[in-house]
Amino acid sequence: MSLPTVSICTVTRFIRHRFIDILVQLIKKQDYKGKVIEWVIVDGTPDKDTPQGQEQSRLLADKIKQLTTIQGLPPIVFLPNHAKL
Repeated sequence: MSLPTVSICTVTRFIRHRFIDILVQLIKKQDYKGKVIEWVIVDGTPDKDTPQGQEQSRLLADKIKQLTTIQGLPPIVFLPNHAKL
């Protein structure tokens, strides 16, 4: 019997991108035996049209780029704040 796909969904806004390193450690400790896991990160910055909002979104995007180089993490799906759903 195959195990179902698991999606880890994280919505971040403002300066919460600082907590992603904690999430990385928690995700790496998971013992789910399924082979299909994905991590969906959504940029929920509400003020995307302000300089502060744009800077926070940029910092989050930079953090996501760093995450793609870390061994032991599932594939990451990043939805920036300007993504059309």
